[in-house]
Amino acid sequence: MASVELATSVARAAQEQGFLIRNFGPVLTVAPPLVISEEEAEYGARTLAHAICAITEGGMR
Repeated sequence: MASVELATSVARAAQEQGFLIRNFGPVLTVAPPLVISEEEAEYGARTLAHAICAITEGGMR
């Protein structure tokens, strides 16, 4: 489990891309299952990166 303080808009952007996260105000909490595959972990990291970039830089390059 990991928590990172981010804007609520980043959490919403990730959720819109199908990445299920918990948002407690400005804190985004990601809790993947213990049996997550490498592909699923990569998908989650990529989706979260896209959401952060969409909010902070106006999109992925």
